[in-house]
Amino acid sequence: LSPDIVKRSIDILTPYIQDRRMERIDEVLNQRTKHTRFLYENPSNPSNVFACLRTLDSFGIQYVDTIVQSDSYQGKAAVNQKRGMRTAMGSAVWMSIRQFGSLEDAVR
Repeated sequence: LSPDIVKRSIDILTPYIQDRRMERIDEVLNQRTKHTRFLYENPSNPSNVFACLRTLDSFGIQYVDTIVQSDSYQGKAAVNQKRGMRTAMGSAVWMSIRQFGSLEDAVR
């Protein structure tokens, strides 16, 4: 989502959230670490990425990068890989996740 859409959504929803709840959200978000970044490269079982993202989220890790080279997956594995990554990516809405097509792109 673009930062503008996120800001507009927050502005619309804020009046409906109790002050105590907003304080708790701010407290949790302020405890997330921005000093560590994890990188997944062509996970052999994309379903495991979801479990890893949940664990990283529980430790307050903010940044995760993924490298998915679609030519590394063929046939049924390609379909499962794409489906698994979309599921994992959509499940980590509080994390900052970037996807790259190659290792070279990820380390730039």
